[in-house]
Order: sequence, then structure tokens, then C-alpha cells
Amino acid sequence: MEVLQKAVSISDDLFKASYATYLTVVSAQRSVLEAELELSDTRRQQFLQLIDLYRALGGDWAATDAPNPAGR
Repeated sequence: MEVLQKAVSISDDLFKASYATYLTVVSAQRSVLEAELELSDTRRQQFLQLIDLYRALGGDWAATDAPNPAGR
């Protein structure tokens, strides 16, 4: 992620120096956003898997005690 953020900074500097188009800056920003969204989704999936594991191991609560945000 740091590499992508550095790419945004570099592309912005290049744009300010008239060596790149604004499309280059926007494209770099889009890459950062996509990486952040993917990271967020991966973390969400990890938490859901941990919940499933806890339940499978007899996690001391019934499946009907709490609503399931994943819609399972």
C-alpha cells in the first residue's frame, strides 16, 4: 500500500511539473482505492471466518442469539 501511495505522490509531482497528465494521477489514486477496498474486504472475510470457527468449536452462543450480518 505504501508503494501505491508513493506512486500517487510521484504522479502528482510529475503532473505539477507538466511531465504527466492528470489521468495519470487519477489512475494512481484509483489503484490505491482499489487496494484499500480489497484489504477491507479481506479483513472482513477473516473476521467472518473467525466467527465461524468460534461457533464450530462450541463458541458459547447459539446461532439465533445474534443477527448474522453476512446473511448466512
